[in-house]
Amino acid sequence: MVAFCSEFYSISSGQYFGLVEHPDRATAEKYAVAEMIGFGESESDARAAAAAANRFCADASAHGYGVRIFEKRG
Repeated sequence: MVAFCSEFYSISSGQYFGLVEHPDRATAEKYAVAEMIGFGESESDARAAAAAANRFCADASAHGYGVRIFEKRG
């Protein structure tokens, strides 16, 4: 079974948080965009970060939040 995980990163604190599993990449990206907008990121920055995210964090802005979205097998 394959799942996709999303996890956020606070640039100011240097901490990862909010690890959530999703059934597919598209759902993970949609969730990540909505959450980052809720954190105060612009929609365009949130969408760009979610699209670029992989096992490594993609920053939405220089001072706010980032996200990673990665495949989990098992």
